[in-house]
Amino acid sequence: MIQLANILHSKGFSITIIHTTFNSPDPSKYRHLTFHCIQEELTETEASTTDIIDLVSFLNIKCVAPFRDCVSKLLSDAAEDPIACLISDAIFHFTNAVSKSLKLPRIVLRTGGASSFRVFTAFPLLKEKGYLPIQESRLEETVAELPPIKVKDLPVINSRDPESVYELVVSMVNETKASSGVIWNTYEELEQSPLAALRHEFSIPIFPIGPFHNRFQSSSRVPMICTPRFTDQLVNARYVSDVWRVGVQLGNGLDREKIERTVELLLANEEGEAIRKRILSLKEKAKLCLSKGGSSCQSLDSLVSHILSLEPIIFQTE
Repeated sequence: MIQLANILHSKGFSITIIHTTFNSPDPSKYRHLTFHCIQEELTETEASTTDIIDLVSFLNIKCVAPFRDCVSKLLSDAAEDPIACLISDAIFHFTNAVSKSLKLPRIVLRTGGASSFRVFTAFPLLKEKGYLPIQESRLEETVAELPPIKVKDLPVINSRDPESVYELVVSMVNETKASSGVIWNTYEELEQSPLAALRHEFSIPIFPIGPFHNRFQSSSRVPMICTPRFTDQLVNARYVSDVWRVGVQLGNGLDREKIERTVELLLANEEGEAIRKRILSLKEKAKLCLSKGGSSCQSLDSLVSHILSLEPIIFQTE
């Protein structure tokens, strides 16, 4: 979010960031941005939960009132400098209802890849087809509707209530579809097919303006060894190994012999050199997309135009 804020600030926008006390940023490091802190009002038990789905669900409930109060105050104070829109992470789907109640356009930020979000959008279909809940006997089966994803790659997470995972994902997707647009930390040349599928499914503009950090994550031509654990890591690992082919999956469990064989494959094998060449190709594509006239540069220009086209909100106090 901070990286996106810096990008938009460089385009002339004034940026205000609303954050909770939980993992709060240090405002002194970003003096060009304005920060407002809200109290998430979690109980000690809720804040200390080890179930990430529970934590996200708690935040989507407990942050509604303080977030709405904060945004309302910002709107009432913005008579001379109207607020164009709210940008919030897809996972905090409650912000869509708040923004609509205040007649404030919301644009969604998706920090993960388009590939994994494409799978999230298919959750109702996956449930209907029997892929969800995941069955041990089908782990190696390819999901016919989402090749090359296998059942074991579906982005789920262990939770005390598996149904809550499904409900959270469906809410996230539905509220994203109801927004005024989606910003992606990816680039067209990396995820062309998933982005095309999402554009077909969504009736809102999509802006792939990444990579935010101005470099491909494996820019030193170092192959990736993937050990995914949950959610979109599972989809990302499949794309790394089977689609982009810039790394390998280590598989379940970590042992010395397996790690040694994998490292040898990448360092002392023709496949390792082929992987490094593909990484270099993706690195060059990332550079091109960020350069003038590149796909991400054009998407950023489109995003700026889109934000400027949104009708500024003049808040009327009661």
